Amino acid sequence: MINTLIIDNFEVCEVSEMEVTELFSEGLEIFKKNWIIAVPLVVVEIIVGILALAIMGSMVAGSGMMGTSGFQPNLAAFGAFMGAAFLFMIIAGVLRLIAYGMTYVMADDAVAGTADLNSGLQKTLGNIVNLLITSIILGVIVFIGMIFLVLPGLIAAYLLMFSIILVMLENKGPVDALQGSFELVKANLNDTIIFAVIAIVILIIAGIIGGILGLLSPIITGTAAAYILVVQLLLYKELTK
Repeated sequence: MINTLIIDNFEVCEVSEMEVTELFSEGLEIFKKNWIIAVPLVVVEIIVGILALAIMGSMVAGSGMMGTSGFQPNLAAFGAFMGAAFLFMIIAGVLRLIAYGMTYVMADDAVAGTADLNSGLQKTLGNIVNLLITSIILGVIVFIGMIFLVLPGLIAAYLLMFSIILVMLENKGPVDALQGSFELVKANLNDTIIFAVIAIVILIIAGIIGGILGLLSPIITGTAAAYILVVQLLLYKELTK
């Protein structure tokens, strides 16, 4: 059963617990027919993993050397490593953001018909400015919340979970996207909490399996994340139709 209500001119729907859990089954069927949805996140996770290994390798090789007097720290190499690590974080963040944007677009295309990599990339790059600004604001809010005993940061991430979807699919600006997500989640606490709990459990399991399998970790975690984004998109559509 779906109950519809209007909040600040924003029509939302309350979805029953059974329907929320059913979205995971529906998302799986869509995902199996459009496995290409997982490609952006899997590829990015592989790239990030390779870059991380390269940076760690360079740190081990250049951070110090053994001499007759023992281990001698190489401060210049350490400084270079810190700079490379900072650059790595920026590159990884941007690549993941693009992958998330592409995944949402491709998931939306899959719901309507068939997912397409080129369409996902073009639409994401075409909205990259709003995507970056929204992500930065979201990241700052969550980071500040994490400073205050972690919980506020988790709550902020939860309340703003639909921000990127609103940017990518509704062409909302950063402020409108963040506000729209807040209002949507606030109006559907039960449904979004159920989704968030199940999603976290799935991602934790995927992380454990990926950790055990080692080199296959980027494929497993990237695929799991893409699947969760598909279900999240379905939930968004249910809550706003």
